Amino acid sequence: MPNPPDSLSAIATRLTLDEHGHTLNRRQVLSPDGSWVVFDTRNDDTQIGTTPSIQRVHVSTGRVEPVYQVEHATQFGPGVGAAAYHPHEEKILFIHGLMNCCQESPYGIARRFGALWDHGMGPAEFRLGVSRVDGHVVTPSVVPLGILSGGTHAHSWSPNGQRVSFTYDDALRPTMPRTVGFMTSDPKVVQLVAESFHKVRSSRSDPAETFEGRFASFLLFEPDPNLGIRKAVEECWVSDRTLAFLGSIVSKRGEEMVEIFVADLPSDPEIAGCLRDNSRENLGQMLPGIEFRRLTFLENRPFSGVQGPRHWLVASPDGQTVYFLLRDLMGIVQLAEVGIDTGDWKILTALDHDIEGQISIDPLGNRIALVSGGLVHVHNLATGETVAWQETSWRRTPESEPIGESLPYDGSYVGAVHFVGERQLLVNRYIRGGTGKHLQILRLEI
Repeated sequence: MPNPPDSLSAIATRLTLDEHGHTLNRRQVLSPDGSWVVFDTRNDDTQIGTTPSIQRVHVSTGRVEPVYQVEHATQFGPGVGAAAYHPHEEKILFIHGLMNCCQESPYGIARRFGALWDHGMGPAEFRLGVSRVDGHVVTPSVVPLGILSGGTHAHSWSPNGQRVSFTYDDALRPTMPRTVGFMTSDPKVVQLVAESFHKVRSSRSDPAETFEGRFASFLLFEPDPNLGIRKAVEECWVSDRTLAFLGSIVSKRGEEMVEIFVADLPSDPEIAGCLRDNSRENLGQMLPGIEFRRLTFLENRPFSGVQGPRHWLVASPDGQTVYFLLRDLMGIVQLAEVGIDTGDWKILTALDHDIEGQISIDPLGNRIALVSGGLVHVHNLATGETVAWQETSWRRTPESEPIGESLPYDGSYVGAVHFVGERQLLVNRYIRGGTGKHLQILRLEI
């Protein structure tokens, strides 16, 4: 296949071989030193409830190591998935179904928590080798501030690694629309939440349903379908105390559309002060003192609001810019940016085909990776140039010689593209094997 215009030749190396899924999270898959990439063993994005293990593969050698294995996994759960590496430490955070998942109460969007694998802590210290980051209570009217009554997912570490953002579904209020929140690991805050938790915990409580968290967890707000933001999703950290998220609203024309909002969060001492207030039992799961502002106003366009496939927002490392997807005047999904301080936005790419999914940014904030027209593209933010990485030779393993024939792919790239240094990317693709097609991890190198 001839290279398309503005393209670079890339060698594609298959890193994983086992005939099961190897799903990369949409962000934060690399270890702090860049040598390992974490994944779950889903073969399809919808299969977290039946996925039993988290593993990692060495980027250079393809050596696979187990990280965590569910005990007594069944078709009803618990299930694990969507693993995210801590930015500075050997810790991995992932979705875990409640430990009592069964046929009567299976894995579900409100029946899960964030599980933390800590390289420095073993099974002797944490049950089953992981700890729960978000506390959980499902008894109505006694959920203390800092504890949740539902399920967290899409976890993301803040830049300093001391906070975690998440998307949330409530178990006690199943009709409440999805929202977002954050956790803090500050010891003083966590201790105050623990004191409240022990006051409301009953000796009759099921330990699989009622438990403390290693972090303190708070919702930004509870969406109201009749007022303001109807649903909040797909957040990203702008700084250690600022989150951007996608909020669904109703336009002046009565149309539901999606805009970008920003939430400025209180400091840990301010949170501790709120928890010491005697009226905190009346606050529910929302944290007072959060300031919101709408960042984009995209209503008066032919394609109003944020558009395109499901994607999480991405912020520049300096916290000045948020990147997202937007349809151009021809209806093609392009990469766009908006300034945090100004709200000024613009479209950055002029692709002939829609961007197909999640975008990602390199650690220095110089480049954005995306998939369009079945090809990986890298957009240079300084020059405005967008270049395709065209696979022209392949390796069956890191040790094998390049071959001239393509690997037995089944379909295009899946999910996000991840940067590894200046000249390497990690991708997911389905590859056909003896027992069907399985999602594998490949390294692209120019």
